Amino acid sequence: MPKNNPPLPSKSELRALAAGPLSFDAIKAQYDDETAIQVGILRDPDTHELTAEEAAWLQPARRRGKQKAPVKVRVSVRLDADLVAQLRATGAGWQTRLNGLLRQAVFDKKAG
Repeated sequence: MPKNNPPLPSKSELRALAAGPLSFDAIKAQYDDETAIQVGILRDPDTHELTAEEAAWLQPARRRGKQKAPVKVRVSVRLDADLVAQLRATGAGWQTRLNGLLRQAVFDKKAG
């Protein structure tokens, strides 16, 4: 038989619970799991409700379609840990720079 979940308290009631002294377990016992979780979220200093400006800034993730003419090939290569660490230390885009270094080493060698 499905469990009847009581409706969540209003936002103002949740805020009052979050400001109060009750523990997670006490709130869970008096209300339900979801209410206790919502109060925990309100008490977490690292979370906040989005402002209208922040919400407007968000965009859905774009899906990249299949390349029409693939120019790159996915490969798996095992490299020395210190080499990878040094490349990663150069910041974002290190894979692209690695591609450039390999291209330069391979094609300059052939030309020379």
